[in-house]
Amino acid sequence: MKKKKLCNKKGRIIPSRFELPVLEDEDLKYLSEQIKPVVTYINEKCFVSDIFTLKDLKTRRYWDTPDYTQTVSEKDLDEVEEFLCVHYEGDPLGIPQPTIAEILAQIPLKTIREADVFELLDPVSISNEERDKYADLFWAGYHVNKVKTYKIIKK
Repeated sequence: MKKKKLCNKKGRIIPSRFELPVLEDEDLKYLSEQIKPVVTYINEKCFVSDIFTLKDLKTRRYWDTPDYTQTVSEKDLDEVEEFLCVHYEGDPLGIPQPTIAEILAQIPLKTIREADVFELLDPVSISNEERDKYADLFWAGYHVNKVKTYKIIKK
């Protein structure tokens, strides 16, 4: 029997089963200790030095991270890689709301070895071509955002 393909209004095929990658608890805890979330405030990156609990990592949204306790100047960071992160749809206003675990689970392996921090970029940083490429995921209820990773330059 031939599988029926589901299509959206534009004729793009919607994946019948798409699952976000999930890390084992041990791996998630390890990565959260190695690579921290940062947010840009003026010309500094503010990042969390505290260790998250597993529950925090799986439920806390990127923008809901606790008070940022340390900062590093942008000039003290080297960009490692920028990649696209797929996550469940954001809030009703369209603000991306991935969990820290959703982001950590999608950091490329080669980047894990080099990066110290990651930052979720503004949704407008995605080009129209990238939006078109991932349109089927949007129709299936997911969002796609760019994430930028950095290495802190040790002085």
